[in-house]
Amino acid sequence: MNTFVAVLRDEGVTMELMEELQSIGFIRGVYKLTDNALLVSCSAETPRVLSETLGMSSERPEPTSGVVFKLNGSYFGYYDSDLWDWLTEARNEHSH
Repeated sequence: MNTFVAVLRDEGVTMELMEELQSIGFIRGVYKLTDNALLVSCSAETPRVLSETLGMSSERPEPTSGVVFKLNGSYFGYYDSDLWDWLTEARNEHSH
């Protein structure tokens, strides 16, 4: 599993879509940072695969506007403890 940050310009990617993707095994976990920023643990290898899965593609009639970044495992900051727990779990899944 890899960890990504998805920053959305609008509400095009709903939590319902994320739950649906989790149910088919593509996405392992989602952590909502803000209304427009999500951490995503999934089987995608590149940001492009995840962004296209989330509808961020010019080939769609009404594309979701946003950007996806792949985390390299290096981060620092001050936030709620559940974020750090989520990142640790995502990192541990990636190492298996």
